[in-house]
Amino acid sequence: MKIAFFHGLESDGPGQKGAFLETVASSLYAPTVDYRNPDDVRRVWGEAVAFQPDVVVGSSMGGWFGLHLCMELGVVGAFVNPAVVGRTVELELELKHHNAPPIFLLLGLEDDKVPYAGVREWFGERNMAIGIDYIRAGHRVPIEDFQKWWEGVAAQRRSLVDFENSELHEKLVDELKLGRPELALAEAVLRHFPKLDALCAYSGGGLPRSLELTHERWLSELDVMESQLVAVEQAAKAKQIELQSLRQELAEQEEAIDWKNPRIRNRIKKSMQSIVSVGSVRGSTDRYSPVKLLPKLTPILYHRMVAFYQDDLHTLGRKNGSKKWNPVEELVQHRMEWMGVDQTAPRGPGRLHFKSMRTCRLMFIPKHVDGKATYALTAESGYGHGLIRNLHFWVATSDGSWAYDGMKHGKLERL
Repeated sequence: MKIAFFHGLESDGPGQKGAFLETVASSLYAPTVDYRNPDDVRRVWGEAVAFQPDVVVGSSMGGWFGLHLCMELGVVGAFVNPAVVGRTVELELELKHHNAPPIFLLLGLEDDKVPYAGVREWFGERNMAIGIDYIRAGHRVPIEDFQKWWEGVAAQRRSLVDFENSELHEKLVDELKLGRPELALAEAVLRHFPKLDALCAYSGGGLPRSLELTHERWLSELDVMESQLVAVEQAAKAKQIELQSLRQELAEQEEAIDWKNPRIRNRIKKSMQSIVSVGSVRGSTDRYSPVKLLPKLTPILYHRMVAFYQDDLHTLGRKNGSKKWNPVEELVQHRMEWMGVDQTAPRGPGRLHFKSMRTCRLMFIPKHVDGKATYALTAESGYGHGLIRNLHFWVATSDGSWAYDGMKHGKLERL
């Protein structure tokens, strides 16, 4: 694997990160760059393009420079606290957007030079395919944490580069039973969301009958609603007459009404109840929720999943005899086991960062995708800074792959 590494603005050179990458790369390009000198920037740019790296790595200002390069070449980028915000030096380079590859980020939660929230927002506004890891550190990340992060990046990159021959591809076929269209969708998901903790298959969410029959039943429901609207309109006209009669009766009273008299109050109350009871439009399928007037879909059923932890793949699924299975909670429990967390221990190192250990992102891939389907829907769930609950839309392309088509917040079952 050919790697290009670019150091930060105030660094003297590649340093410890460059030395480590030299031990894992087949060939490393790690120049010393004077980012304040446009001539030196152009020199390094030309050399880097000619080098044709497989992965571009950068720290801080080197991450900003490296982002331009990986977008230019269409290769994976891996950046530590990249200076997409908060930088003091500008580069005479054009940032391309038409060739967006997967990008991995390592962000320091205590970085006061390149705030992690600003970096996350910058990439989010551009809808770029990013995977983010956070670390309790400042702008300078310890080499031990960089090495650990790089191992995960390298493992995921290998699966993306040779997806069809990877161990992940094999498990998706053998364990999740995904077919060709679903495998193509899984590959598209991994490229757009390169930092996932698991892929899980789901079925359901379709029509229990044919599309034509469902549409016919829905049109019949609209006929019912139209008849109810007519009834409401007729009732409203009748109530207008009742209201006018009541007003006239009150106007003809010679004295003010005794509002303390229970008999008078009861008589007028009955008149008012009759006037305001005009009717409503709810349809015949459900008389309480207008949302359920839409054609009902089949229930969602979650199947097995392939979970990623460091360089290992784990297949998880519903336990024998269990009626309900929560894939997210199952993943959280296993991640704690893999981390060696003692959940019975008192508050201390094993329990102090419980929320960070719960952090995970899981994507649900539909089974039984029709080869003629023009779109597909995946659901993202898990725990981050809060509960993750997003729906992602994908459109089929002419070459059999899938293109990302946006996100909607909400549960899969509530679409």
